[in-house]
Parts: sequence; structure tokens; C-alpha cells
Amino acid sequence: MSSRRTKGPSKTVYIGKIYADWCGHCRTLVSEWDSMKRRVKLNMGRTLKNMNIEFIEIGETEQSRALGKDLDQMLAEFNKTHLSKSDDNVALHGGYPTIFKVCNERVEYYEGERSADNIYNWATGKCSKKSLRENKKGKTKHKRKAGKKNATRRTYTWF
Repeated sequence: MSSRRTKGPSKTVYIGKIYADWCGHCRTLVSEWDSMKRRVKLNMGRTLKNMNIEFIEIGETEQSRALGKDLDQMLAEFNKTHLSKSDDNVALHGGYPTIFKVCNERVEYYEGERSADNIYNWATGKCSKKSLRENKKGKTKHKRKAGKKNATRRTYTWF
């Protein structure tokens, strides 16, 4: 009799948002974020077989203030726990809300439209090969795709 082992997910990806309860953009994002999370959970083990996705929500909220925790402390705890072997750190990126992905000890930030479908496609897509810090000057240039004449080049800077 041969025993077959079922192979588990090959990697864990953390999808997170940094938000504040007083932020109007954050409140607007709630329904899209929840819809995206439901879709991911529904597809785990189906179309998302080789990845384990965990959601992280780091919020500047009334509850965190009551506990005496500020955003910097919560981000430091997350980075220490999930990125201890990496030069990358999750940080507020361009203001509230900040949507991020940690994959293979690398941090990526979401820059697209804040819709459940777009966030889902980004969150469940391939992880980038390089982190934002791996470029010598702290910048990552996104190259134009072949065949697209009007493609733009974006540069994101770490502070």
C-alpha cells in the first residue's frame, strides 16, 4: 500500500491594509476589501491551490488608541514577526489606506483602482522578483511591456 501525501500550499502571502477609522477613503474601501476577502477565501484550495493567503489589518482605531498602541508600534510588531529576515518593511505608503502584499519576504504596494476585482487580481497574482529596496537608488522602474507604444513608466520611491 502506498501512502500519498497531499502537498500543502507552497507559500504564504500576507495581504494587508493600513487604515484609520477617521479616514473617509478607508471607510469607502471597507465593502470592496470585504468582498475581495470573501472571494479569496472562496477560491482557496480551488484556483488558489499553491498559496496560503492571510489577511492583515493594521488600524489606527479607537481600540488601538485605548490600548496605547500607535501605528508605528503596530507596524514594528508586524515587521519583526513577518519580515525579520528581510531588508523590507511595511510602512504607510502615500497615506491612508495603504494596501500591501508580503510575498517571499518582499513588500509590494497596491497602486491601482480600489475595487474588489482589481485588488483580488493583484493580491492573487505573481509576486514580484525584486523588492522596492533592491534597486540601488531605492527606486523601482516598471518597464514597458513589448508591443505597447503608449505604456508609461512609473517610479515608486521609498522614503
